[in-house]
Amino acid sequence: MSYSFYLLKRWLEDIILFPLVATGKLFKNRLPNISVDYVLIFPFHHLGGAERVHLNISRALKDKKCLILFTRKSDSLGFRKSFEATGHTICDISTFTDNKWIYFCNIFYRGVVAGWVNEKRPVVFNGQSNFGYKISPWIDPSIAQVELIHAFCSFSWIRIPFAAFYQKTIMISKFAIAQHEQQYTSLSVPEILKHRIVYIPNGVDTPLSEKSKEPPPPLNVLFVGRPDRDKRPELFAQIAERCSAAGLKTRFHVIGVSKEFIATAYHPYLVFHGALSSDTQLNALYQEGHVLVLCSLHEGFPLVIAEAMMAGNVILSTPVGDIPHHVHDAEHGFLFTSIKNNEIIILEAVDHIRQFIEDPDQLQHMAENNKHYAKEVFGMTTFENRYRELLTETIHS
Repeated sequence: MSYSFYLLKRWLEDIILFPLVATGKLFKNRLPNISVDYVLIFPFHHLGGAERVHLNISRALKDKKCLILFTRKSDSLGFRKSFEATGHTICDISTFTDNKWIYFCNIFYRGVVAGWVNEKRPVVFNGQSNFGYKISPWIDPSIAQVELIHAFCSFSWIRIPFAAFYQKTIMISKFAIAQHEQQYTSLSVPEILKHRIVYIPNGVDTPLSEKSKEPPPPLNVLFVGRPDRDKRPELFAQIAERCSAAGLKTRFHVIGVSKEFIATAYHPYLVFHGALSSDTQLNALYQEGHVLVLCSLHEGFPLVIAEAMMAGNVILSTPVGDIPHHVHDAEHGFLFTSIKNNEIIILEAVDHIRQFIEDPDQLQHMAENNKHYAKEVFGMTTFENRYRELLTETIHS
């Protein structure tokens, strides 16, 4: 399919949906009657790397007035209280926009939100929300719209017929930028849209307190992620079992994944911490950790890499997404030589972990490298300044 086909499909859909969207615009007062500088449209507030990034963006705009819309039903309260603590106005419309049995409400609310935006005239920031894309054609063209794409994924195709409505497209991964540029070329997307892509890597906080790590053994090895097949927490569990069989003094910590997602046979080799909504708890585990293992099949650039490096953890990872741009062998950790071959990953992980235990000086050297690198590249001050500058530039462009 070509870009023109995507546009034709969207135009036909807009014609069909126009009456219900137009009706929704008449009910724009269903949203808070407040004046804001930005409306931030996010899918969820539950725990997750993307949600943490959205929270950090909300914090970066702490000196501005924002309305945050949540458009999908979250799995848990997660970061809800943290979003509320930003002082911005929160409005969860997922009851109406994320229910397939009353899908007409989703279409009606496109008009509600678009009508409200057209009256209040804030900058619209879409954090990879399907609903955010669907309202973009109904917003006054003179109102600036900005989007954030976390990785090359299903949204990369969903957004194509709406891409022209965004003055800026933020991507967190150079690898993802290259993938999108290749996609644009294959679909004959206008060249000007390529020039709207801006690279801003994710930011993480510098730990408030850094305690000295106890040198191994035992070596504290971390998995931080959600229970997703692509994250492969069970492969992490297999590495733990193999290290135990090799007699290596290690302690494998699983953060973000509950016991039921990993086979019972591996439980004796793991310490489960579940999903942590507290930054203090997560930071404490990072501070006690020595090594972060990431077994993912696909990534853009996961926030956990930056967080772990900031806390002085050495990285063992599959060479996916932007990770090879930031993790260099023997400097910040090691990249596995395979992405899909589990046995190679297990053998290399065990070998590197044995090396770290036998040579704690090398481990410490890489840990210090990572702290310095993370503060320079992923520091929150840099992250916030980049977002504020870009959004200010968009308003005045």
